[in-house]
Amino acid sequence: VKRRAGRVPGLEDVVGIAAGENHTCAIVGEGRQVWCWGLLDAATSRYLNAEERAPPGYTRGSARVERGIPVDPALGATPAARRSPGTTGINRLSCGSAHCCATGDSGGTCFGLGGEFSSHRSQPTREVPALSNAIQLSSRALVTYGLMPDGGLVFVRLVEDGTFESVPIAGLPSMRSVAAGEIHACALTADGADIWCWKHAQ
Repeated sequence: VKRRAGRVPGLEDVVGIAAGENHTCAIVGEGRQVWCWGLLDAATSRYLNAEERAPPGYTRGSARVERGIPVDPALGATPAARRSPGTTGINRLSCGSAHCCATGDSGGTCFGLGGEFSSHRSQPTREVPALSNAIQLSSRALVTYGLMPDGGLVFVRLVEDGTFESVPIAGLPSMRSVAAGEIHACALTADGADIWCWKHAQ
């Protein structure tokens, strides 16, 4: 199936970008606000169909939809970018399947499930103090890892009620970088000599 790239309307002065499983978010403009676009509802994994009424920020299309992805983006539903409230002064951004976490002038924040990129279930941006000093973020599925200046790691998980819980990861040496996969994560030690890997906590 051929797919054509298309410009996302409503975005200017993009200074950073992060892609999740069902959505993408960008850091925009001098205020470094977060704008997101993607699936109409990450929980149901669907785009808006032609028969449905388009909510604000979406254009109605008539393309056949396969697994939530329009076969032809030029004909299918094209979600416009929408600003996520409470996200300004952002420096770092990382997105998982149904959430994003960021660090910036106000510390660490996360938003999802659905967030402002869903018209059905908007969840507020929540402060996550454990990520405030993170120098790197890596997200996948419903989790985000934050790398601290001292080489420590913090694990943040989106829970069922839409809140986020954070736990420092013990027993690891000082790390230089971290990368999250679907069910696991790996980190490179500060001296570059070893890679440690583990399964996400349930």
